[in-house]
Amino acid sequence: MRPRDVFSLSFKNIVLGGRKNLLSIVAIAVGIFSLCFISGLGDAAAEDIQQRVSQIGLGGITIYPKSSEKYQITDDILNNIKARKEIMAATPFIYSAASLRCDHSKSEKTAVFGVDSDIDDVFSMELMYGSYFSMPQVASGEKSMIIDDTLAQKLYSRDNIIGKHLTMSIDGVSGDFVVSGIIRSQKKGLESLIQIDIPTIVYIPYTTLNEMTGHSSIDKVAVSCTNNSQENNIADSIIRELYFDTGEKFAYENLNEYISGFTEIVDIVKLFINTVASIALCVGCLGVMNSRYYSVESRRTEIGICMALGESRKSLLTRFLTESIIVCIVGGVIGIAMTQASVWMLNNIGINIDGIPKSSLIKSAAASITCGVICGILPAIKASSLEPVDVINNK
Repeated sequence: MRPRDVFSLSFKNIVLGGRKNLLSIVAIAVGIFSLCFISGLGDAAAEDIQQRVSQIGLGGITIYPKSSEKYQITDDILNNIKARKEIMAATPFIYSAASLRCDHSKSEKTAVFGVDSDIDDVFSMELMYGSYFSMPQVASGEKSMIIDDTLAQKLYSRDNIIGKHLTMSIDGVSGDFVVSGIIRSQKKGLESLIQIDIPTIVYIPYTTLNEMTGHSSIDKVAVSCTNNSQENNIADSIIRELYFDTGEKFAYENLNEYISGFTEIVDIVKLFINTVASIALCVGCLGVMNSRYYSVESRRTEIGICMALGESRKSLLTRFLTESIIVCIVGGVIGIAMTQASVWMLNNIGINIDGIPKSSLIKSAAASITCGVICGILPAIKASSLEPVDVINNK
């Protein structure tokens, strides 16, 4: 029997099956809807959380002396760390609180980080306008700064304010700074996760920050490694060498481990959501399998006649399996349509949902086909293994 004939006959048998097949389609539709909607929303939420975490831009390793009050990192130590072949980039990481204003506007509280020209290689940033610091800017202690688009909007109601002058005050010491770079806001992701307002982050050359605070050393060094899988080993090696060279004990923090741990938690939650959503689909599959077995029993005479007229066992198996797949595909299409309709309805009543990820829709479509194969293979095997004489005589 040709594939086209098999499909046509299978489709006719489904229609003739009436209520049994209709209920099977409904069962699969509900199962696919549960999988697609619940799992899709879970995947969308997980992707959103991971995107917000990556938006923060922090990563790599920070190295610092354990006795920070007695010992500080010098430029020589910084250069030695940068010279190591395992290190892709390294930048000083000095922190201070400050206030920032333009002309006679209200002061904005900010967190100021002193860094150098390697900032973009160590931290994940998206530069929108301008440029990062150059080595001459850092060496000369130039009063230039990099701010985010949120602060630019707040001060000037636009993103691009390259060349504008801002006054920064740190511990009573003020300086006139020129905006040299605008980056995509990093704090939005962190604020949305912890639900706490945090100060805007501003970057200036670390030499400039030391000049304003009266310091001449470095608090921490932020490092990115050439091999992320060996970060801890590389950091251990660095602090051992620093101890031998200086006699001081150093420590480190691997920020990527915190991010990886958070990502693992999100993945576990996604797995739990997908498992719960799959239960309804399993119930629907059992209903389809039961319907297929019933179809075999109720059509024994038909099967016997077809075999007596020369239909092969392979053709029978293919026909019954095709029926199961068609039932599940139709149910899957209805389930996916129900999901999209539900998202549309929720958005219309004020519950904003970005939408179901395409990966979830593809996963649901694949699940419906897989259910058709799994639920139909055993009944199809049973139908093809019947003996013509026995089924005609109802044995």
